[in-house]
Amino acid sequence: MTLTREEYEALESIVGPENISNDPVILDSYAWSGGVFRPHRPEAVLLPQSVEEVQAIIKTCNRYKIKVKCHSTGWGPAGLVSAPKTILLDLRRMNKIIEINEDAMYAVVEPYVIAAELQAEAMKRGLTCHLIGAGGSCSVLASTACYHGESPFGIFMGHGCENLLAAEWVLPNGEIVRTGSLGSTGEWFCGEGPGPGIRGLVRGTWGTHGSFGVITKIAVKLHPWPGPEKLEITSSLPIYRVKIPENMDAHTIAFPSFKEMMDAAYKIWDAKIGYVLHRQFNFFGEDLQAAIVKILLDPNKTIYHLEEVLKDPEVQNLTEKMRKSFQIILVGNSKRHLEWQEAALRKILDETGGRIVEECEDQAIKELTFMWLIRLCYKNWNFYAGGYLNGYAAYGSPYSVLSLFYKSIEHKKELIEKGLIVDDGADALMGTLSLRGGGGVIYFENFCLFDVADPESRNAGTMYRLISGEVLRKLGYVGNFGGPSEAYFYEEKEKKEKIIKESTHPEAFRWQAVFKKVFDPNNVASDEYLTLEDSS
Repeated sequence: MTLTREEYEALESIVGPENISNDPVILDSYAWSGGVFRPHRPEAVLLPQSVEEVQAIIKTCNRYKIKVKCHSTGWGPAGLVSAPKTILLDLRRMNKIIEINEDAMYAVVEPYVIAAELQAEAMKRGLTCHLIGAGGSCSVLASTACYHGESPFGIFMGHGCENLLAAEWVLPNGEIVRTGSLGSTGEWFCGEGPGPGIRGLVRGTWGTHGSFGVITKIAVKLHPWPGPEKLEITSSLPIYRVKIPENMDAHTIAFPSFKEMMDAAYKIWDAKIGYVLHRQFNFFGEDLQAAIVKILLDPNKTIYHLEEVLKDPEVQNLTEKMRKSFQIILVGNSKRHLEWQEAALRKILDETGGRIVEECEDQAIKELTFMWLIRLCYKNWNFYAGGYLNGYAAYGSPYSVLSLFYKSIEHKKELIEKGLIVDDGADALMGTLSLRGGGGVIYFENFCLFDVADPESRNAGTMYRLISGEVLRKLGYVGNFGGPSEAYFYEEKEKKEKIIKESTHPEAFRWQAVFKKVFDPNNVASDEYLTLEDSS
């Protein structure tokens, strides 16, 4: 179903002919992400530049009953449309850091400001910002107000939703809402009041996926950075490393089993140490991570040398040493403070049977680890095998998710034995060991890498994701992929409703049905804004 000439020209009159397209080649490029090609492409893509243009677009869509989806940096399939007669707003022209308030420790940003950009500006002022696991190239606004928010910095900075302050939001009916202190004083410093807080409506746990109006500006918390204004580069392309400041350090620590790893997480939380707690390199798989680290550090090697590097005895030794490991960045307010944290960490490792992987104390590996996790860069390497999907992604207390680790590994082993997905050792569990500020909750995903050019392999990856969601729902786990997000893969209303009802919190989607009736009378919100209308 394409837009009529009248509809297209009405939208074109708002943004200008150079900022709208219905070229099939352009539209197809907005229907693919992360190895996934959605069956629906947008009817048109628009690039608005201001809240006034966004509001005018949404009012026009109300007039013509056109659905609206928006994205900023567009990481992952959730940024794509999933229904006919939907236009996509690409917010890349809304890319300004409007304010950095050093005294109140917040920044005001538009949708296309990426975390790496804001972090670099904040570091000049002794501050830094929350970055999500998807990387520094992702939108600050999206990860804070609209989607996910899990972060390697969680122990120190919390979840994305904990960093949201005031917001400017164009509702699906075209009205503009300014939340928190912005609506009452014109200032950005607070996300609530006076009156009832609506951050739950704006954000919830997982966000609205850019599917319920458009958030055009937010204020986001900033956090202390006791480091240099600019990190010192110690290497050249293709992989930059940085000098580690004297009050900071980076380690890879390993354990006999997942149980001891989780024991250590509790003790690290209690000790209140750690700036970053993340299982990063294991994304490549427990059998491949050491080889890929070696490839990254050798300018004469590429991923095409993987099989050769895997035969290296030194790499084989490191592979064994890095099993059941994660990375930790320690940041002290002084060198002495760092020394205390180092001592606390070693005591925790003694108590849990853990150890620092000595081979990863090599200065080049430490500098790579520090750069990767402080800046959360090199996310292009997520696609080293072609396509990937994550599965068995739930959050909970450390011990509560252990059974999922083993289920996900067994599931992947079955697919590996059939030759359907990349043989990475089956354990490619990556995630943060502290989802919320101070600890208490973790979040892991076991990644499944597949060949996007092979239909069987691609289908195996998709089914891995969908089956993992069914497992999570049956076991009662709260989580994006055990919650209702599999509903996006289906167009049938009955299938969508079944998935939502089986989630751990169906009442949230009954409330979203109420919100939709009030704020979206003409049904322009994209289908990713899930609702449940039943008699309950």
